Amino acid sequence: MGKVKTGAYNPLPVVPIVLVGANVNGKPNYMAVGFVNGVNITPAIVSVSLNKKHHTPKGIIENRTFSINVLRLSM
Repeated sequence: MGKVKTGAYNPLPVVPIVLVGANVNGKPNYMAVGFVNGVNITPAIVSVSLNKKHHTPKGIIENRTFSINVLRLSM
């Protein structure tokens, strides 16, 4: 099979800082994440890169759930 040209694709043209939240030991915990990228539009898929040495990823591994909060700039 030959190459398939897809063109440039980035559903988040301006990469925001997001908050990733998870429950760690029964308490809410959040961390600011700068490595975020849109992967797909339909269905909406967003990827974030986290280092497992931080506190919040421990809650994600523990509970297998998390939230992503995109902050809105207010001027």
